Amino acid sequence: MTGTRQPHIERALDVVEAETALLRRERDAFERFLRRVGNLQVNTPATGAVGQTAPEASGAAPAQSTLITGDAPDGLEGVRTAYRETVMAVSHYDREYGESLAEHAAAELGETVAAQLVSGAAPAPVVERAVVEAAGEARDSRKELVAILERERDSLEGVKADLDDLERSVYDLGRRVPSATRSGELAAIDADLEAAEQQCTDLLNRRQELLHGRSTAVVSGVETDSLVRYLYGGLETHCPALADIAACLDSIRTHRTRCLR
Repeated sequence: MTGTRQPHIERALDVVEAETALLRRERDAFERFLRRVGNLQVNTPATGAVGQTAPEASGAAPAQSTLITGDAPDGLEGVRTAYRETVMAVSHYDREYGESLAEHAAAELGETVAAQLVSGAAPAPVVERAVVEAAGEARDSRKELVAILERERDSLEGVKADLDDLERSVYDLGRRVPSATRSGELAAIDADLEAAEQQCTDLLNRRQELLHGRSTAVVSGVETDSLVRYLYGGLETHCPALADIAACLDSIRTHRTRCLR
């Protein structure tokens, strides 16, 4: 009996685990941001503040309320500070993004919302509501992608376990080939190898069906790429599980050829 190794799958699992951890940190950061913004007080702004509507006569509608956020005249400095101290404070931010608030908010919240957040050109309550809605979508997209990556991890681990079992069996069968002296013995070994080949082919087909049937089109950040390109674009193969399955098939067919002597 010998140990087995699936090098492509093992590297893929490292990638999936690292990306999942990153997305969880970002998901949690957006959640903290939403809580921070939710805790900001809302009140009538001081005279001259953005969003104030001065009454023209007795009985006029009350002034529009805005966020109390410190010393910012537009009422949005608290929101901007919360964004910097949560979303932009994740440990990998400089490595992965290294962007200004305006650049990052445009990518995550949309250009219009980001421009209003940075400039304060719209009434603070309007901007705050838009920011909260967009930040909630950013958080939820990461929740969805984390779930997708967890399923990918489970799939890779399942393929690896099946391949490990197959390869141990194939290794033992291959060791028996040189010592087989009768044609009947070789035929029996070849029959077992044929069964292993069918199992490996079935595993290959199931993995291909999974890849072809899966889409990440609705997940923010990977709209135009498939999951395999998004995850494995930096690896030597975009289909690591298929590569290790193919290697197992090659090994089985090599042993079957040896049985023909």
